Amino acid sequence: MPPDRIVPDDAPGILRLATCEVETTGLSGVTWLVIGDSPSAAVTAVLPADGKAITAASQLPAIWHTAQRFATASSLMADGARVLDATADVLDLPPLGTIRRANMVAPAAVETPALNIYRTLPPVSGVTADWSPALFTFPAGRPGDGPFQVDLTGRARILVYGPHIDLPQGDWRATVRVGVDPEGGRVRLRFEWGVGFAVTTASVAVQEAGRYAVRLDQNWAGSGPAEMRIWLDEASFGGRLTLVDVRVERL
Repeated sequence: MPPDRIVPDDAPGILRLATCEVETTGLSGVTWLVIGDSPSAAVTAVLPADGKAITAASQLPAIWHTAQRFATASSLMADGARVLDATADVLDLPPLGTIRRANMVAPAAVETPALNIYRTLPPVSGVTADWSPALFTFPAGRPGDGPFQVDLTGRARILVYGPHIDLPQGDWRATVRVGVDPEGGRVRLRFEWGVGFAVTTASVAVQEAGRYAVRLDQNWAGSGPAEMRIWLDEASFGGRLTLVDVRVERL
């Protein structure tokens, strides 16, 4: 299960949209209006202004929050919602009329390559985003020599999972790159890509040290948090795995 992804509803700079299926179900006849901004500006708006250095890990709650909004907006747009540009100086908001932007200095936007799939709404075919290993969870266990390396010695278990970034309905491809050193033995790995129990699986046995790429395609029946899971499928007397990155692509 993903960690807690709750962000205060009164976060500044956010137009409150429906955030889950139950809020949008059964509202036939309602006209939705989506005001879209860049992913980096949206993430910056909900980052805590506490003066602390921003890291990939500290960005994660804001990325979850923003991805939920963008995935929901993408679904609404697919159903005919009207879209306005949040960066425009003047917006026409029926039935409110014309609204002009106030003279305000926006904070410098934080780069968020993990949300590059939302540079256009809804995400177009072929758009990609690279998810760094810093966004993933490495369960407690024997550490490897590097920051995103896992010692494979021990029983069968989950090695890596995450990052629970929401994707909208459609077909999504994940290409996960890993470095594996079986240290003279053989390690059996299983990769899962999808949302919840709706996953595509690939199992591999590695006997030679090297860098490997595994490609998995999965259909999202509705918007939901994406997860890549890497398992050690059988007990091992040695070996190491390093997560390099995961590239996500809209098909």
